[in-house]
Amino acid sequence: MRGWAYAALALLAALGPSSAVRALSRRALLRAAAVGGIFAAPAASLGDSPAAGAMASVRAGERSFRAGDVVGAVDAFDAALAAEPRLAPYLWQRGIALYYAGSFGEAAAQFQRDVAVNPADVEEALWHMVSRARVDGLAEARAHLLVVGRDRRPVLRDVYALFAASGAEAAMARARVERYAGDDASPSDAFYARLYLGLLAEAGADEPAARRSILAALQTPYAASSSDFMVDVARVHAARRHWS
Repeated sequence: MRGWAYAALALLAALGPSSAVRALSRRALLRAAAVGGIFAAPAASLGDSPAAGAMASVRAGERSFRAGDVVGAVDAFDAALAAEPRLAPYLWQRGIALYYAGSFGEAAAQFQRDVAVNPADVEEALWHMVSRARVDGLAEARAHLLVVGRDRRPVLRDVYALFAASGAEAAMARARVERYAGDDASPSDAFYARLYLGLLAEAGADEPAARRSILAALQTPYAASSSDFMVDVARVHAARRHWS
């Protein structure tokens, strides 16, 4: 997920402020960024364009979030959007910060925009559902789970099926996800399965189950060694709820 915001900023800088870009599909973004050699462009290479200021704000927002300052993170991400409004459908980090700041409706709206340009990544749809569940309840949120394409990651395809399921289907879907959550699964699969089991439990107001799953995610080798922003999400989640 993480690289899209930076790639979008680099490409928007290359296009210039006069370009009438409403929403670049992520596939088109990746192709254009690869061709232009700007996917990993450092902020300095953007000069003094609006995108340069936006990129600095995105990075500041990520630093604030990692430090547990979710309100400061939201402010920084909002500053990025003020500098470069065309970034709006790519800034999924803002949605996560809004969730932990308690602005669940705004978080859901951010993730809905994200899905519009990235329909093959289920994570934004999952976050949309858990955000909406905090406003409307889990059953209503599940009824409005955003439709996405086939994610390349099998673990997240099964997590999506679990989020969508109810009744007897939910038990079967949960069994599939729990296999990924086992100690014999790949470290990244175990982390993601446990993280999303925890988020789903919290969406259903089952705090003990949420606590067990989130803390278990943080015990995986992946959480111990990866720089993945989602590991920071799990850490912030546990810290804000005073779980240890």
